[in-house]
Amino acid sequence: MSYIPEYALIMQSDRTILLEVHSPTAAKAREAIAQLLLTRYK
Repeated sequence: MSYIPEYALIMQSDRTILLEVHSPTAAKAREAIAQLLLTRYK
């Protein structure tokens, strides 16, 4: 698998998600994760 620094999210084989905080799209990705968790665990 290749590393692309513009991609803020990294999905691992154990289904955990890593957020690359130095990516230019990190803030947008963080918001998307938050929305997903808020709707999933209401």
